Amino acid sequence: MLLCELVALQDELQELQQQEVERQQHSVARRMHRRREKRQHDQARGALQ
Repeated sequence: MLLCELVALQDELQELQQQEVERQQHSVARRMHRRREKRQHDQARGALQ
């Protein structure tokens, strides 16, 4: 009984950790993408001047 609950809790914990990792990777990717877009935008604006 207790062992089953422990295993279930461990599975749940691993799933939560995986979701957290994916969420962090996603936010980092978004931030890098935004930075790249801003740099391209700045370059385009510089070329116009």
